[in-house]
Amino acid sequence: MRVPASYIILALISLMYLLLFLDLIKEAFIISGVALGLSLYVVNKYLALSKCISRIPIIHISSHKILWREEVEANIRHPCKEANIEAQVDPHLSISAIKYLDEALLIRMRGKWIGEIENPIMMRITMIDKLKLIRATRIYSLPIQLIIEPPKSIGDIEAGEGTYMSLKPYDYLEPATHMHWLTSARLNQLITRSPRDPSLRRESGTTIILEWSKCMSEGIDVRRIDKALALLNSIQISNLCLVGPNGCIKVKPNIYEIEKLYRNPPEIAVFTDAAGGRRTMVITSMKCIDFSSFILMLRRLPGDSKIILATPEPRTAIDTRGLPVEVI
Repeated sequence: MRVPASYIILALISLMYLLLFLDLIKEAFIISGVALGLSLYVVNKYLALSKCISRIPIIHISSHKILWREEVEANIRHPCKEANIEAQVDPHLSISAIKYLDEALLIRMRGKWIGEIENPIMMRITMIDKLKLIRATRIYSLPIQLIIEPPKSIGDIEAGEGTYMSLKPYDYLEPATHMHWLTSARLNQLITRSPRDPSLRRESGTTIILEWSKCMSEGIDVRRIDKALALLNSIQISNLCLVGPNGCIKVKPNIYEIEKLYRNPPEIAVFTDAAGGRRTMVITSMKCIDFSSFILMLRRLPGDSKIILATPEPRTAIDTRGLPVEVI
């Protein structure tokens, strides 16, 4: 256990006064000299450590833009060789490897969530004197912007999850040739894979109604919103509406700006005033929603509209509430 130098100096001063009280003048004089010398050592050493640790760390990152689940390396080195470096990464990243090599901290990170990150790495630089009496600490952030892009195709998320896009509960009137047994076993109900509608890529685009709630931010390794953003990145969008607690708000289809809104989402989404177009896709969690307004919205939508149920982790139980939905 490290005892702070200030405690030692206070103890020496208290001992000096005790010796004076006992008329041990010579011993009190010696103790006062030790306390004074230690005080000077502490002040001088702290100033030296502070001056050294205030120097900016040297940071190199292998790339400023990566794909989802792609890795990036950061090399952090401090001009003071005695400095100890600790690092903490943004929640959008996960650390796959960390080690010291030639007095530098090497961090290998993986893009966990889609998004645009400011200051992806926070660093804690610490220096301790040889007597282990004085500690100086500084906090630095990596002053760069790191972008984690959606996968090139929605199939990249599908492969990583062991599931597929465009899944829906099996209709017994349909043939069983597209049955997806892996997901059926996971959900304990028959699930079939439906072909993607090629009309989603037509020039006129698709109207998107996207749930904006805390449930869409759920997920540790993959969030619901990550799957939704990967889907949005793969289709042509004409209009995009975020459904929050006060109804539908039209926003620009910029996936990075949309993702920032999900870092502090509202509790519930109310589908008041949400109106679709000729081709409409509704992306929802079916959890943090006002279900009555959701049903009223569905009645106003064209018959060929799609309901996309976004799920987080692969083992998440799915409640489709009896609606014809596709699962991502």
